[in-house]
Amino acid sequence: MPLDASSVQNVRDFSSLLNLLRNDLSWPLPDNPTSEDITFDWRPGELRLPDSEAQRFRDGIVQQIRPLVSNQPFGIFYVEFADAQVYRTALRHVVRGLVPNRRRDPALQAWQLPNILFICATKDYELISFAHFKGDALAKAKLTSFGWERGSEYIHTLCKFNLPGLKWPDDESDQESWVASWSKAFDKEPLTKEFFKRFDNALDLIKADLEKFQKLKSADAYSRAQLLLERLLFLYFLQRRGWLNQNRDYLVENLKTHRARLNDFSYYMTIG
Repeated sequence: MPLDASSVQNVRDFSSLLNLLRNDLSWPLPDNPTSEDITFDWRPGELRLPDSEAQRFRDGIVQQIRPLVSNQPFGIFYVEFADAQVYRTALRHVVRGLVPNRRRDPALQAWQLPNILFICATKDYELISFAHFKGDALAKAKLTSFGWERGSEYIHTLCKFNLPGLKWPDDESDQESWVASWSKAFDKEPLTKEFFKRFDNALDLIKADLEKFQKLKSADAYSRAQLLLERLLFLYFLQRRGWLNQNRDYLVENLKTHRARLNDFSYYMTIG
């Protein structure tokens, strides 16, 4: 079942993040816990983090959420970055300190690579991200992730596919199914299918609009509709990078001025 978008948009700090996990994903977390109640720290020395990577984290610390049930197959780690970025190389260095290897302290707990889940937040919770490594060998493992920007309205896919995949299992004893289910939350295939389904629907609507209002023949309307969507996708990519006037809502905000004069067809002509 899709999550309520407001539950995601209300995440603004560690406490509201825990509320999302407990209330919407059924994680067995206590009510109103403090960070000290449910986490413990991993220091840079324990993880063998280089100074250059340790400084990426707030206070140089990585926190582990204490196991919520016995025999929990996942190690769940909370990482708060010191600035506005999620550093993938820093997460890879952390993993090196968590998986079994000859250099680590054998007295410390270790996890296999697919059994590590990261929950990441940037400074002031501007970005929240869930990350997971796929593969058995760290050198070849691929880091997959999903997340959202604080206050963002573009979270349909996140609420429908990604976060529901991290729902706490009904049968905690079936660890194989648990690991498979949580790993699938990072699977891109359902997202790709959803994207192309929505792309095709938009293509059909634009094509029909061009045939009706611009009097284009079917083949020409199809080609122009496809070109329009491809250009909008490219502009959206630029927007997400902050390259459209440093405004991540550039396209939508500029559309507002054209809503009162829809018959002028002016948005496409002026957006560039």
